[in-house]
Amino acid sequence: MKLLLSTALVASLAFPVLAADPRAESKVVITGWGTQSCATFNANEGARSGAADWVMGFLSGVNWEDPKNRNRGEDTTNAGIVGWLGNYCRAHPDDYIMQAAMTLTMSFEKTVPEKPPSPPAKRGK
Repeated sequence: MKLLLSTALVASLAFPVLAADPRAESKVVITGWGTQSCATFNANEGARSGAADWVMGFLSGVNWEDPKNRNRGEDTTNAGIVGWLGNYCRAHPDDYIMQAAMTLTMSFEKTVPEKPPSPPAKRGK
């Protein structure tokens, strides 16, 4: 659990929101492209590069923080991750990029949840 929470902070850029960790009652601030919807990714070709970079940074951060498994994604390429993200977002336009990143990360663990994690809740000002 600490692994995903720490990684989310490392992979951040801007646009903070408060997201619930789907496996615990703790919360983490998610920033950057992780807060954007897959619908935004689908509709804006210019957004795809930033979102894909965010997802790859998230995956790298998860690998960095987990001494037991630092090789998630070793059998794929950046283009493979971008393609996976496109497929995921077309199938789940209402999900957030953070949910896609978590689902991708878990897919390398062979522990994909039946339902993607809950979307982040927008934090009030």
